Amino acid sequence: MHSFELTSDDKSQLLVLARQSINHYLSEDRPLQVDATDYSANLQQLAASFVTLHLHEQLRGCIGALEAYQPLVTDVVEHARGAAFQDPRFNPISKTETNDLEIEISVLTPSQQIEFQQYEQLLEEIRPGTED
Repeated sequence: MHSFELTSDDKSQLLVLARQSINHYLSEDRPLQVDATDYSANLQQLAASFVTLHLHEQLRGCIGALEAYQPLVTDVVEHARGAAFQDPRFNPISKTETNDLEIEISVLTPSQQIEFQQYEQLLEEIRPGTED
């Protein structure tokens, strides 16, 4: 997989879908189904994501994947539901909490192997927030 840049529309759409996924599960008691082909090429790309929920600045749930195995749009919808209802550290989200729920989506770049001989060399190679 190659790296791609999400547009502001893509990011907005993912946030809307994450919230819809949570609300849909609350009202319908079943997962929101999305067809990846209905969305932009970026959102159809295989990508790994984490969805983190905060309520009043406190962690309320976080679920994700380290490796890409499905389209980004599907990944976010599933992980939003998982963060809200399946994080074993928290009780499931209730309807009264949804209005104040803050949603953060992190899209991971593909993992890359780092070669090193000594621990100090590894520390020099690790550069968070970079793609090269």
